[in-house]
Amino acid sequence: MRLIGRGWKKDFAKKFDACNRELGGLNGKLGEIGREMAALRETLAETADKPPPPSSPQTSDEELYKLREAVSTGTMILREENRELRRRQEKMLGDLRDLRLEVTGGRAGAHPPSTPAPVEAAETAEAVETDEADGAGSETGEAAVDPPSDPSNESPETPDDHRQEQYVEQQRDGDRRETEGGVPESPGGTGLHEETAKTSDEERVRAVKEAAERALRHRSPTCGADHATAPPDGNGPPSSDVHTAGDGGGRRPEDGRQASRDPLAEHAELLLTAAGVSRAELVCHRDTWEFLLVQAARHPRFRVPDSVESLEGGGVRTHLSGPSLIAALISLWETRGASSATVNADWALAAMFYDRIRARLVVAGPGDDRRTVRIVLDDGAEPEGEAAAEDDASEGPGASGKESDAA
Repeated sequence: MRLIGRGWKKDFAKKFDACNRELGGLNGKLGEIGREMAALRETLAETADKPPPPSSPQTSDEELYKLREAVSTGTMILREENRELRRRQEKMLGDLRDLRLEVTGGRAGAHPPSTPAPVEAAETAEAVETDEADGAGSETGEAAVDPPSDPSNESPETPDDHRQEQYVEQQRDGDRRETEGGVPESPGGTGLHEETAKTSDEERVRAVKEAAERALRHRSPTCGADHATAPPDGNGPPSSDVHTAGDGGGRRPEDGRQASRDPLAEHAELLLTAAGVSRAELVCHRDTWEFLLVQAARHPRFRVPDSVESLEGGGVRTHLSGPSLIAALISLWETRGASSATVNADWALAAMFYDRIRARLVVAGPGDDRRTVRIVLDDGAEPEGEAAAEDDASEGPGASGKESDAA
């Protein structure tokens, strides 16, 4: 037992000494860490007390120049991409317009044959007269020797040659047939009649549209001070009795009638007025707003509003900026002036929208106390109070009659 106790004490003493040595090493390391932390604190304190070194102006200018150069380069790239996208969009719109014309029959039907040139007709007539003179000479005894014809040199007869021969025969006989436009009829006679009928239909529809728009302008609340701008006719706008409030409706001739102004000038003045508008409130039906959105989205200045508020009955309320209002007016102007063989819905919506916007812009002007331009497309019947009174009046005699019958 004593031997075991001595061995255990020796082992314990060895382990205790080893632990003391390890603790001593740890204490030394903790001291070193404390000294290093104190040195770091002193360094941080000295750094905090010192003022920051002034930055080099040359370095700041160089960084600013590089930043500007990068922004400028990125802007140029974006502009070029935007131009390319616009070119592609215009090309796609042109292709779509051509395809629409082909689908709707705008390019269907045979085109009338071209009129032979006067020089060719004169040469052909001279050749015929020469042949007749040669024939007369042979009758009087003069020998007319014709060279042998070479079949390889003769060209096959073409439709143009056939039409030219018909033209010469008509000139000789004095029976040249002319159509309403003064163009020779085609052999079949159907293509030219179809083209003429289509042209007359478009002219009739255009006249009907102009009459309807004049009636719309006279019905407008501001017809006494201003008239709506007439739509363009093909490449240029037609003249119509349009006036503005700025000049009192234009100059009046001696007979009391109001002189007409250039519709394109009226349209330009309306665009200038729209350019001065910060924002305009628009209230209409959701379907009407969709029509305006489709029409104006093709213009590069149009921006879709951030918010469109839904109203009861399928209506919407939104706000358009000045550039978006200009884009809408230009798109509506082009749509209402487009040629068509029928009085279609696009023309009706574009004409009404354009007239309603014009009616609100003619009274717009600069000033701090002016209200926001409000464009509303929500026409209705008589006011609710008048309608209720009429209903009561219509129901009154019937009710009294029933009471008398019951009595």
